[in-house]
Amino acid sequence: MPYPKLVRDRIPAIIAASGRRCRTTVLAKPAFRAALLAKLVEEA
Repeated sequence: MPYPKLVRDRIPAIIAASGRRCRTTVLAKPAFRAALLAKLVEEA
């Protein structure tokens, strides 16, 4: 199931510890800024 959002540092480790798999991507600076802004709007 795709989840194209920013997640906190330990979320992938928590998912792996529960026996599930996840794939993460490190974003380049412009993409990170856009994702961070989207997360800010979502949380507000």
